[in-house]
Amino acid sequence: MSKKMQTPKIPAHLEPLDQNWLSEEVYLREVLIEDRDFDFDPMERIVLDQVILRNVNFVTLEFPNIELTDVIFEKCNLSNVAFNSAIIHRCQFIDCKLTGADLSDSLIHNTLFQNCLMTMSSLGFSKFKQVEWRDCSLINADFYESELKHSEIINCKLNEANFSNVLMESIDLSVNHFEGITVSLDKLRGCRVTSAQALSFARALGVVISEEN
Repeated sequence: MSKKMQTPKIPAHLEPLDQNWLSEEVYLREVLIEDRDFDFDPMERIVLDQVILRNVNFVTLEFPNIELTDVIFEKCNLSNVAFNSAIIHRCQFIDCKLTGADLSDSLIHNTLFQNCLMTMSSLGFSKFKQVEWRDCSLINADFYESELKHSEIINCKLNEANFSNVLMESIDLSVNHFEGITVSLDKLRGCRVTSAQALSFARALGVVISEEN
């Protein structure tokens, strides 16, 4: 990552959110949401700004056009949540469950996913800039036609992940773990791989590899 990723800008003190939260509010700023369910009737638009969510279970799953700025999710269950067409900036997802989560067709900048379960997550058609996935499970994750700019994937499980039509020139696959992934071979130029991974991609091109005598 050539540019330093910006971190969330959150005040030292946040007020706990009132028990009757989101009965009418669609804009939440400078609050702490902790040890509760995120459950409410579907709304047309939700904005979270300078918010920490800790040990929160997302019961409501549909969040059309959600906007997240300076938000930290800690140990939250966001399995199957729909954050598609979202705007996400200076956010962190730490120790979260995002199995089957839909973050497709989104703008995601300066965001960290650390130690997250993101198996079967949908990330396609999104534009990622200065985003880092670290120690995550991205097994069967779908990055189809996404844009990875100044972004990193580090020590993640990538088996059966789909990177079709994704330009991989800045990605270091050598520090990740997988037996097989889907890539567009014409998009691999500049991608860092191990020798074993290079052989795997060569075989996919139909190259016959002979053992040296």
